[in-house]
Amino acid sequence: MKVSAFSRLSFLASAILLSVGAGAASASTYLVQLDDSEPYLTGNTYQDGTLIQSVTIGQESYDGSYVLWGGTLTQSFSLSFNIYEADGTLSDTWALSGQEGGSSLYLPFNSDVEGQQLQPLDNAISLVETGDWQQVYEFTVSNGDLYQWQFRSDVAPVPVPAAGLLLLGGLGALGALRRRKSAK
Repeated sequence: MKVSAFSRLSFLASAILLSVGAGAASASTYLVQLDDSEPYLTGNTYQDGTLIQSVTIGQESYDGSYVLWGGTLTQSFSLSFNIYEADGTLSDTWALSGQEGGSSLYLPFNSDVEGQQLQPLDNAISLVETGDWQQVYEFTVSNGDLYQWQFRSDVAPVPVPAAGLLLLGGLGALGALRRRKSAK
């Protein structure tokens, strides 16, 4: 089969365009979720919706770093979070800091599990535990990658009204049976 010069040129042009397109990296969105709703603090990182990292961090506290997947930090920052239970009790403290030009973040985290007494962090952002994911910070690194950080903490289970009514109904039925027996 004979291939024309035009076909060869168009094939070569297509190959060049594909290789240039493949070499041009587009910015990604990274979602970092720290979850304290289970017995162990866990961390999951998603790149454009796909899970790329899952780690179990620890039960009481964590004092370590998180390595960025993309470029470097375009500015320094230091944030602190006080996380309160619905009744106003301090539940957790968390800090997030990084240096301009660095490729990692520093993440100290402390939880009040087993009655550990925590002191509120100065000048901290306050969150109230909801049991749902809460967005805590968002930033862009030098290559255009967007990082979103979320945190979820456990909340005390709320009693279900139907369960309480069922319990009262059962106790009432037992009382009626006792009265019937004692009346005989």
